[in-house]
Amino acid sequence: MSDSLPKGVRNAFAEDPVRTGASPRGEKVCLTLLLAALAAALLYQAWQVGVTVDEPAHLLSAFLYWRGEATLRPRDMPPLIKMAGGWAPTITGLPLPVDHPSWKERDEWTASLVMMERMKAGQIRKVFFLARMSLLIFPLLTALLLWRWGREFFGAWTGLLVALLFALEPTALAHGALFKNDLAGTFGYLAFWYAAWKFWQQPNPTRAASVGLALLAAVLAKLSMLLLVPVAPLLVLLRTASRPKLALVCLLLWHFFEPQHQDFYKYFREREPLARVGYSIYVYRVDPR
Repeated sequence: MSDSLPKGVRNAFAEDPVRTGASPRGEKVCLTLLLAALAAALLYQAWQVGVTVDEPAHLLSAFLYWRGEATLRPRDMPPLIKMAGGWAPTITGLPLPVDHPSWKERDEWTASLVMMERMKAGQIRKVFFLARMSLLIFPLLTALLLWRWGREFFGAWTGLLVALLFALEPTALAHGALFKNDLAGTFGYLAFWYAAWKFWQQPNPTRAASVGLALLAAVLAKLSMLLLVPVAPLLVLLRTASRPKLALVCLLLWHFFEPQHQDFYKYFREREPLARVGYSIYVYRVDPR
């Protein structure tokens, strides 16, 4: 590729992995301090910020998931954050509103509000802090991934700058300390494209498996990541079109890691909402089965 192109562009399309050389002096120290500062800021927010509207339903769903009793609807939350944070309410316990009509109707949102009304302030603060603390791994991994990716494009200090910009980004700071799947989805999405970029540089079965694992993590984090499912086989076919045997092996590996999903939204598409709240929140009547 022409040397007149910027270094980042040449690195992006290089056939072989780009070598950035030895780490500059102090790079690891700076990265460690950056991640520690980000973790401290998120921990502070996890303790200080009040409960947001989505979190009670997510916490109840995670608790029931760990108990193998996740039968409440709408069941629109993939399991990654449930697996990561569902241990917290199993330690503190939750007052399940089994005597409330919403429980019989399996209405997760109403049941979670009744649950919150029956909890004491100290219990609410403790269980949400523990559950939120479990999800801090996702913003930290995202910062680490952005550092690594930026480093491979332009060098060590650029990688640190990219990670710093993410650590100071208001939306990431606001959502990173909550029991929500936004940062988990962000990490899965970026991990998929990083794995895809590495596969494009040097296609082989190992990197194809990495694409599949990243895709699995993304879809387990957020349903909107299902848009990546058709991208993975297309990527493999385009990159290995001249090597059919390698394409076959990579596609088999991708299929092995491909998330098996169901249509979570079919129930809602087939029904008219009772009401609309704000821009994108719809209220449905959920019939118990």
